[in-house]
Amino acid sequence: MPIETEIKLALDPAGLERLGGSAAVEEAALGPWRSERLRSVYYDTREGDLRAAGLALRVRYTAGGCVQAVKAKRDAIHRAAGECALPGETPDLAAVPDASVRAVLEGVRGRLGPVFETVFTRRTRVLRLPGGGSAELALDVGEIRAGARTEPLAEAELELVEGNADALRAMVDRLRAAVPCDVEPRTKAERGYALRDA
Repeated sequence: MPIETEIKLALDPAGLERLGGSAAVEEAALGPWRSERLRSVYYDTREGDLRAAGLALRVRYTAGGCVQAVKAKRDAIHRAAGECALPGETPDLAAVPDASVRAVLEGVRGRLGPVFETVFTRRTRVLRLPGGGSAELALDVGEIRAGARTEPLAEAELELVEGNADALRAMVDRLRAAVPCDVEPRTKAERGYALRDA
């Protein structure tokens, strides 16, 4: 599966607004803001087999239809990811491109079900990175839902489009200088599991 390189920042909604309007973003912007409402449902077995295997399986509902993604965290900023469009809302395990990942999913096919979801508004803008390359900045505001439990979701995500990880880190440093904040080490899936288990 392709490797994604991204860094997340933990902010509250007001901090995200300040970041989105900051000079650091405006000076690096390569295009306008785009906005969309997203809902993602994450699947696993009751026993958490996919979580134990280091995998996250989600179906994301967008204005253009449903998109399935399988992700595997490699380290703090890298993760393998495979995505495909779906004709409906049900995960299509046969469409997962990586054979070893597909084998894990097929092994629990009859036991998969929704375990938590995220619902949020996402604003995105492509930024030019210091020294060359580009990254997509996403500002997400919404919540994570696991049964009756909910948790606010507010984070910025900078994902490498072209260039290298050093340039991405340099841009993150500029953003954090503009609006002081912490790096968020957890993925949305990790936060969803933590909420479910709380």
